[in-house]
Amino acid sequence: MYRWLAKIGFWITAPLVVLIALTIVAAHVWNLSLNITTCMPVGLYQREPAPKRLRDGDFVYFCPPVNRPAMQQAISGMWLLYAGPHGGEFHCADGLMPFMKEVVATPGQTVQITKQGVIANGKRLPNSKVVTSIEDGKLKVIHVPYGTYTVPKGDFWDYAPGNFAYT
Repeated sequence: MYRWLAKIGFWITAPLVVLIALTIVAAHVWNLSLNITTCMPVGLYQREPAPKRLRDGDFVYFCPPVNRPAMQQAISGMWLLYAGPHGGEFHCADGLMPFMKEVVATPGQTVQITKQGVIANGKRLPNSKVVTSIEDGKLKVIHVPYGTYTVPKGDFWDYAPGNFAYT
């Protein structure tokens, strides 16, 4: 009886293991990233070399600097996946998980940060209302001050269209 169950278990488990292994190999070969965060829609995304010129609507995959106050707050509050230095193959050199976001403004374009949300080039971005505190007001969230900004040469403004994103 148990041999029969073991054989069934093998024939069910073996194909799953092979499928998972093939998926991992394919992801590595085709530079695929699986997003399971709330920042972007869940799915597989293919990473490509950076274009010579970014445009609105492009997706970017990058390692943000961890030495900024807002990033330190996000790391210490455990709002971001952070493995520390030597975080592994799918982490940035400093251990932070790479960000994937959408480009919403490029050099010369304007972005407004308002209490109601972020407006890039006259278009209000969904799910962009600025959160000023969490944990029932106990912790003030560091963010870019309200105002109108012009993106400087060499920079871009990114945005995560998910329902709970660090922007």
